[in-house]
Amino acid sequence: LVRVLINMIVRLLADKMDFEGGRPKAHYKHRLLGMLDEFPSLGKLEILQESLAFVAGYGIKLYLICQDINQLKSRETGYGPDETITSNCHVQNAYPPNRIETAEHLSKLTGQTTVVKEQITTSGKRASMLLGQVSRTTQEVQRPLLTVDECLRMPGPKKNAGGDIERAGDMVIYVAGYPAIYGKQPLYFQDATFQARAAVPAPKISDRMAAPPVAASKLDAREKVTI
Repeated sequence: LVRVLINMIVRLLADKMDFEGGRPKAHYKHRLLGMLDEFPSLGKLEILQESLAFVAGYGIKLYLICQDINQLKSRETGYGPDETITSNCHVQNAYPPNRIETAEHLSKLTGQTTVVKEQITTSGKRASMLLGQVSRTTQEVQRPLLTVDECLRMPGPKKNAGGDIERAGDMVIYVAGYPAIYGKQPLYFQDATFQARAAVPAPKISDRMAAPPVAASKLDAREKVTI
């Protein structure tokens, strides 16, 4: 059912695009944020992979959540090693991973940095009170900005005995064209704006007018003509 719903949303809401003055013209009334938790469990959705590149022009944004990179790159249940899902996600949030493959992917995605390494060399007789010669050299070496081990050891959220989160954990944010950002997870129940949005009730009726009901006499007449 979810697969059918996603297919309908993309097909119906991203069917045409109007232009005005050489620029796309928005013909939608509301913007749509589609949050798909555990979306790899839906199987391979070709329409989703194809539409990520252009649905933003129709006022649609997708927030895709998965456990690790292997779910996306699986040949059997995912999108294969040549998937384009991550290519079209310009903002990626990463939390402490459990698998080494995901940690390696995040480490490569974070990039490299340069550190200064100091090396001290001593020479002389071991029994002597004074060493004959001491030399100190420094050199610049390259290392991952976030190593695989550091990625696996990122602190997670702290919970109380009841399972409620009391303190946020760490996360890394990757934005296309910008350096990676290492920060804290935002907790919606500690933010007044998100609390207000979470308290918004679902609409009871649609903002679109329903089709007028067909009178019983007309319906009977149509049935008679059809028969």
